[in-house]
Amino acid sequence: MRITHDPIMHGPLARRCIAFLSFLGFVVICGRSATAAPVIDFVYPPVINEAAGGHVAFQVSASGTGPLSYQWYQSNLPISGQTGSSLVLTNIQTTNSGEYEVTVGDSSGTYVINSVTLSVSAMAIPLYFSNLVVLRVGDGVQELSGSTGNTIYLDQYTTNGTYVSSLQIPDESEGANYGAGSSASVYGSPALLLPGVGNDCINAGLLSLSPNGQLLTFGAYCENYPFRGSDMTTAADGGPYWRGLATVDASGRYTLASTNSGLYTGANGNSNSGVNHSIRGCVTTDGTNFWTAGQAGAGGGVKCLNSQNSGYANGRGIPYVSTSSLTGTHAVQIFGTNLVYSDALAGNGAGLYICDGAPQPPANSSITARLLLNEGGQPNDFAISPDGRTIYVADGGVFANSFTRGGGIQRWDTNTISGGYTFSYTLPVDGTNGALGLAVSFPATVAQWGSNAFGAALFATDAANVLSSIIDNGPSSTATVLLNAAPYKEVLRGIRFAPGNESISQPFVSSVSVSGAQVSITVANGQPGRAFYLLSSTNLALPLAQWPIIATNFYSFDGTRTNFLIINPQESQRFYCIKQQ
Repeated sequence: MRITHDPIMHGPLARRCIAFLSFLGFVVICGRSATAAPVIDFVYPPVINEAAGGHVAFQVSASGTGPLSYQWYQSNLPISGQTGSSLVLTNIQTTNSGEYEVTVGDSSGTYVINSVTLSVSAMAIPLYFSNLVVLRVGDGVQELSGSTGNTIYLDQYTTNGTYVSSLQIPDESEGANYGAGSSASVYGSPALLLPGVGNDCINAGLLSLSPNGQLLTFGAYCENYPFRGSDMTTAADGGPYWRGLATVDASGRYTLASTNSGLYTGANGNSNSGVNHSIRGCVTTDGTNFWTAGQAGAGGGVKCLNSQNSGYANGRGIPYVSTSSLTGTHAVQIFGTNLVYSDALAGNGAGLYICDGAPQPPANSSITARLLLNEGGQPNDFAISPDGRTIYVADGGVFANSFTRGGGIQRWDTNTISGGYTFSYTLPVDGTNGALGLAVSFPATVAQWGSNAFGAALFATDAANVLSSIIDNGPSSTATVLLNAAPYKEVLRGIRFAPGNESISQPFVSSVSVSGAQVSITVANGQPGRAFYLLSSTNLALPLAQWPIIATNFYSFDGTRTNFLIINPQESQRFYCIKQQ
């Protein structure tokens, strides 16, 4: 989008001022000469949609003659004290909604940069299953760092690259001021961070979907911004550096489902000081049972965690896949009922590995996996067609050409349901850059996949922070750049389609009423006859996986159900949540 307008300007027209304005990656360029009006280019859309409680950052980078001066405005009113090159709004509320401007002055005059609109929702902003979700690290103002860490955002886009909304993952402990920081992990807090640079940062932040498509998952570090240690990903044996496993549902609800101080820290009795310990991703079957991938000191890089199993707690007895390498595991997914993961350094070759089922072994135990596809390079993320006959692999190496295995998106096919995959070709994502995250839409119009089926829509992130799309019509298919976040102190990592799907309706609480000591909660939009849980807690900050189940019920023929509960007069407040089976 290009918007042209005349700025307020004082001084000689022959002088020139150029400004770059970054709003969560929005870039604005304003120029002036004697013969041309200024031009404003929004690289990202001119509207930011975010829920209350998060934070947004505005950054302007300007050049001109002599010292520069700044003034920030909200809805044409100057914001007191905001006269620097950046503006950070914390704990945003609906009152922060409006248009924001900044004036940049130099010795030749003052220029007004066109407005950008911030829209703050009082409720969580839903995610739509036909849209993409991209994990972004950094807010555009924070310096990308491996020691202090960076804030995590989940940005929602349509498949043509149109921005929809942002979900900021909490980056401070309960009640802490933004930017307070800590040298210890925030156990019990919903706060999570990821490194923007440094140890293993390029492999962190991969996204996965639960098998039923209802939960988006990722792993990160339980620390609040800015972390004040030397490296947020490292920890000595028994140290207080916790890892967190997070879920986000279609309603935009974030839950820190499980925390552990021994997961990829070496604190489970298998410390190896010569190996970096870092978490890369995770997947869950139900919000309680998780499989994770990362760099491990011992026992394999694919590990199991059950948030309700005390035998796994705090690093004690975490089970693992014994055939996974210590440092080469990347994405982990569940295809059908089987656990599948990518591994660049496994003993049987770099590629994809599969377990029989997705078992939850006892503490201090292990399971094995077999080679599914020998990719031979740097396999990161992957996607499998519904019938298992076609597999796309995001490879982190350097792209050479379509018929050479290497960086980009490799396609593998088999014409039998028993496996035996053959390399078909490699598709470029952005020049010679390798691919990181990958999401694929397999059109329902294709009844059977394999080497003669085409039309899949591929979306990938790469090491240059570019989001690209490709329609796979064969080896000559080319990529279209949808998003380039490289200049804005932000990095793009994992990508998935948003949780939810057409076949599973999203229930909601349609009414609540209180009569004496009884409260009635009516749930609507459920699938007739389908079971659901009613969960309850007096602590809204408690991870959803730890909320007790107080009732199990079934939707009636019209998709509704009313639950009658007795109020405890000793409680000042209680929260309820519906969890669909």
